[in-house]
Amino acid sequence: TLSELAHYGHRADDYNSLATDRVKKLLLDTENRLWVVMADGSIDQAERYGQDRVQFRHLIETQPQGSRNVGDAFIDSEGYVWVARQTDLLCFSTQRILKNEKDFVVYDYNLGAPDGLASDDVRAICEDRQHRIWIGTGGGGLSRLTFEVGSAKFAKFTHYSRKDGLPSNIVTALICADDTTLWVGTENGLSRFDTRRASFANLRIGETDFGNLFNDHAVWKR
Repeated sequence: TLSELAHYGHRADDYNSLATDRVKKLLLDTENRLWVVMADGSIDQAERYGQDRVQFRHLIETQPQGSRNVGDAFIDSEGYVWVARQTDLLCFSTQRILKNEKDFVVYDYNLGAPDGLASDDVRAICEDRQHRIWIGTGGGGLSRLTFEVGSAKFAKFTHYSRKDGLPSNIVTALICADDTTLWVGTENGLSRFDTRRASFANLRIGETDFGNLFNDHAVWKR
């Protein structure tokens, strides 16, 4: 039964099994629906049927030309799933995709767009209490995304990098702590970002950069 330990994996002879065995992130929406984000960019939604059976609905499948390695994923307060990938940033509505409305929004890097995505290597993402989306990239630093409520299509990025006080433009972890504090893990130490004043307070542990390297998602919030 579901109260016991059960194993779910990919089986080539069962289309309703997991898309792959490399699970990157588990997300739970406000309706207690489970979303499974794979390391290659595939996304499944778990569906319970009968008393003790689970099948997986494949909502996004990896394209034949290659995978889109996932750095992070979460569901925001408006019910949008955000997936940080090594090629771009993907967003979609949980309600619309379950109605087979493939209304995906993809943000990618454009060198000529100063208010666009700062890097195509997106590694970390979170939402603050003002419903702003914060994005950590591998080379473009930290970005704040603002968009119209109820729509993720009309967005603007504001960027913060080493020239603004960030210790490294390679961001590996993000935690929105309270109304004004964002903790940023980088490849050159930890930084506390005051979102109201747009200022960084940097913390270093070791004398060398290697001693201040934060692994991806090496953060935890109680």
